[in-house]
Amino acid sequence: MECSPKIYHNLDVVITEAIKTVLYPIEPLYDSIEKQLKPAYKRALLRIFRICDKDGDGIMDDQDLIDLQKEVFGQDLSKQHITALKQIIVNDDYDEAKALKGIDFEAFQTFMKKYI
Repeated sequence: MECSPKIYHNLDVVITEAIKTVLYPIEPLYDSIEKQLKPAYKRALLRIFRICDKDGDGIMDDQDLIDLQKEVFGQDLSKQHITALKQIIVNDDYDEAKALKGIDFEAFQTFMKKYI
């Protein structure tokens, strides 16, 4: 990232990114060398997935995703957003037929990895 404190070029961007790096480090979650989620984070995601999968079938259906969004962020999740989320996962070799039913734990991990 290029900046110039003399002419204030991108100085605010550098400071903002430095603050985000300190406040929200990804090191505990993601191994940037191996390009993999860390084991403790995978266990945490599995726990979250199991809690959110209300019927326990191993697939978070649309209603489970809506409930997760509502509980965590206090916002409704529209069908358009669910479709967009599934499209992101389908682009990563997730079967489109499976995506119609919902997302399994592997797809949930893939989405979280992309989010990081």
